[in-house]
Amino acid sequence: MSKPVSETEIKEVFWSLKSNKAPGPDGYSAGFFKSSWDIVGKDVILAIKSFFDSGKLLSEVNSTIIALIPKVPNPTHGGDYRPISCCNTIYKCFVKIIANRIKLALTDLIDPVQSAFVQGRRISDNIFLSQEIMRGYHRSSHSPKCAMKVDIMKAFDTVRWDFIIDILKAMAFPPCMITWIKACITSPSFSICINGSLQGKGDPGTVTLIMQGLDEFRNLSGLTPNSSKSNIFFSGCSSALKEDILQIANFTEGSLPVKYLGVPLITTKLKVSDCHTLEKNEGGLGFKDLATWNKAAIAKHVWYLFSGGDCSMWCQWVKAYLLKGRSFWAVRTPSDPSWVWRKILSLRHLIYPHIKFKIGNGENVFIWHDNWHPLGSLWHRFGPRILYDTNLPDSTKVSSIVSNSSWKWPVSNSWEIKEWISSTPLSLLPSFGSSDTLVWSLAADGNFSIQSAWDCWRDKGPKVTWSKLIWGPLSIPRVSFIAWLATNERLNTGDRLKTCGLVTTPYCPFCQDPEENHSHIFFRCIFSSRIWGGILAKCKSNWPSLPWLETVDFAVRSTSGTSLKMVILKLSFLCTVYHIWMERNSRIFNKAQKPEEVVTNSIIQMVRGRLLSMENVKISTGDNWLLEEWNLPPKIMQQHHTITNGRRMSVVRLPTLRVIMNPKSSPRLMCPNGGLSVVLGAFKYNVFLILSRYHAHLLVRRCGAAYSAVT
Repeated sequence: MSKPVSETEIKEVFWSLKSNKAPGPDGYSAGFFKSSWDIVGKDVILAIKSFFDSGKLLSEVNSTIIALIPKVPNPTHGGDYRPISCCNTIYKCFVKIIANRIKLALTDLIDPVQSAFVQGRRISDNIFLSQEIMRGYHRSSHSPKCAMKVDIMKAFDTVRWDFIIDILKAMAFPPCMITWIKACITSPSFSICINGSLQGKGDPGTVTLIMQGLDEFRNLSGLTPNSSKSNIFFSGCSSALKEDILQIANFTEGSLPVKYLGVPLITTKLKVSDCHTLEKNEGGLGFKDLATWNKAAIAKHVWYLFSGGDCSMWCQWVKAYLLKGRSFWAVRTPSDPSWVWRKILSLRHLIYPHIKFKIGNGENVFIWHDNWHPLGSLWHRFGPRILYDTNLPDSTKVSSIVSNSSWKWPVSNSWEIKEWISSTPLSLLPSFGSSDTLVWSLAADGNFSIQSAWDCWRDKGPKVTWSKLIWGPLSIPRVSFIAWLATNERLNTGDRLKTCGLVTTPYCPFCQDPEENHSHIFFRCIFSSRIWGGILAKCKSNWPSLPWLETVDFAVRSTSGTSLKMVILKLSFLCTVYHIWMERNSRIFNKAQKPEEVVTNSIIQMVRGRLLSMENVKISTGDNWLLEEWNLPPKIMQQHHTITNGRRMSVVRLPTLRVIMNPKSSPRLMCPNGGLSVVLGAFKYNVFLILSRYHAHLLVRRCGAAYSAVT
């Protein structure tokens, strides 16, 4: 934790920050630092190292903008807003370096009951555990019980700084790490962003509402329970007992369902009315089948149940109270389980074939139920009769038939045992000195992933040829959506509206032709064909006149590849379809018309705007013409070469020049990189930097004195 911060560590942290994240008060995003690293990188590294060496942090660096996002439709109080902090990028780098070092020790320092925000733990464990604990609270109970939901009010705003420092010292954090953290939490200043302008500055205030039952905890840590969000739930309690408990706790009585960690906490199965559902759309838009995805997510918890789970409170609960030493695959579904446990058990038949064991010493594998043998579940294969024939009970582990690194088979007194032994490959041998290994058969590395489970269980449809034309990292979402509808011929053109009985005489709003379908509106119409002519000429291409769907197929074949021309052609095709459709709607619904030149220019500007965000585009012959025609900077191309007149040439980096003015000596024009050093006299001088598109010339002119140059 206390090792010196290296330049490599600083740069890796900077490059891990997202380029387009909102900047802090200084206005510089991570993208700015990345794109200008050759210029500002050394100064940034020095500034960051200075903080970690001295432990002192300027408040200007730790200045933060707080943007208030309403949580309710008509906010009236400060608590009705969700504050979003926009920190300076340099400060983010400080904090991320500290966080990266601390997280290596968090698993050992934080109690297993804290299941969220620690790598390797899952917040869903607490959700599942709470469902188990609240099971049966809706029923009358002979034994009184209650559960309390305590919400801590704005923890960071109320926690005492000296409490944090004391905890760090008690956990034996290095003194330098404590100094860094203290500098970060004690030096911030905040500006509230209201309607785009900053209003006021100050440190976060302390919430004074306290709860009598947590007074000692509040005095120690400064964390205050939020009484407006805290509730107490009763089961089997008399009215007098409820009153006594409510008076002591100063909570309000809650009713189920209530949200816990964003999930409705209820005692029965979740219904559609308890959750917001998403519509399922068929084909092309990338929406996942949520029912299948949910099964894959549940399978992850089954995997953790087998792969250890010693740090998971939910896994420990399941093993101690639900399984009780029995096999997960053989345990019966209780008559009144929680909806979580019922759902998990109902998916065993889907999950079982893919969770396999590689036998080591066999101590953790059930011989009859786990999937360790090529025959699968021996119980399902042979039935309960084999238990009596082998005299091995239901809970027997594989270790009972392991002798060193070989098998110790039961006496072959039945055909079931003989088949079992004969079906065991010679290569399947135990390894007495090693532990059993869990394998997820759907992944090459044997580790579980939700994606692999979902891909196995989902319904697979036929692949389409045009998906890469419409979707991809360079696509514009709203443009791709319109193009997707057009490719499926699902835009509400006149012919479709007539079929639905919505119009009687469909006509083209551009040329007044009595036929308006996808082929006509996008290509055959004289208005559209002129737009296509202008766009294709700018792309230096010529496409034939084809029906709409054949045009899509031709576009797929003509835009394959990653060269600049292919990228421009693909974006031009999509943006042209989009703008033609937008102009069609504007003429019908808004009675507003744009000439074809204006529409063409809008397409060009949209394509160019997307191209400007690209980098490292593959270089091909003819790129210079496209760069000039679309007014694109050469920096979007791969930087190790540039193109001149169709020939590939090496890029020459010009030296960086600095003018040093010293009143006691002559001014000097210096090049710290070497390559040019010009010493000037005490006379007036001018420096001109003349840039052409692919060459740079430096002309230094002075009056009345000679000069010397070393190149």
